Amino acid sequence: CSGVLVQRAAVQGVSGRTGDQGLVVDSSRHVTVTDTRISTGGDCIALQAGAGLEGRRTRMAVEAVRLERITCSAPHGAALRLGPQLKGGIRSVSALNWTVTGSREAAVVHTAWGCGGAVVDIVAPGWGVENVTPEG
Repeated sequence: CSGVLVQRAAVQGVSGRTGDQGLVVDSSRHVTVTDTRISTGGDCIALQAGAGLEGRRTRMAVEAVRLERITCSAPHGAALRLGPQLKGGIRSVSALNWTVTGSREAAVVHTAWGCGGAVVDIVAPGWGVENVTPEG
């Protein structure tokens, strides 16, 4: 996809389900998500490049993504996850002014054997983080 705008949305997952994802941006460019509230069991927003057979074949990147004023709660996941599918790479991501409460991780880069790719030019200023507790 290219040229996607999500604004003033509310995403509600099933409480307690660890596999739920809020928003997944895969192999897309020029994506903007603003003023959005996400509550899910898994990750709030996941960026990946190269999921599935077509994604691995084309190696299309995720790039030029702006995620601004996001409110997130992900008790079994991360507020922002990059990967593990990284074949096309992830570039030029701005995650600005997030509020993260009650999540396992604020932001994380996951990698997987054989998925390659690079993660570059990621900025995340202005985050407020409370009650982030890694599961042990």
